[in-house]
Amino acid sequence: LNFVSEDRFQSSDGKTYRNLSWSTPMAAPRDFGVATVPSKGDAVWSEPEGLVPYAHFELRSLEYNLPAAAPSPPR
Repeated sequence: LNFVSEDRFQSSDGKTYRNLSWSTPMAAPRDFGVATVPSKGDAVWSEPEGLVPYAHFELRSLEYNLPAAAPSPPR
C-alpha cells in the first residue's frame, strides 16, 4: 500500500535539484461497493531531516469500466 520512487528530483528554487526518495503511503481501506480500496494517501518526500508530506489525497467515489465518451467535434 505504498509506491516508492528513487528517481524524483526536488527543487525549492527552480535552479538546483536534489534526488530524493518519494512515496505515496495509502491508508483507510473503504468499501465502495465494487471494491475495497485505500481511500486516503499522501505524497511524501524522504528528506535527510525526515519525511515531508506535500500532498494529501482522498478517494470519495469509485467507478470503473465506464463507456468511453464520444469524441468532441473538431473546431
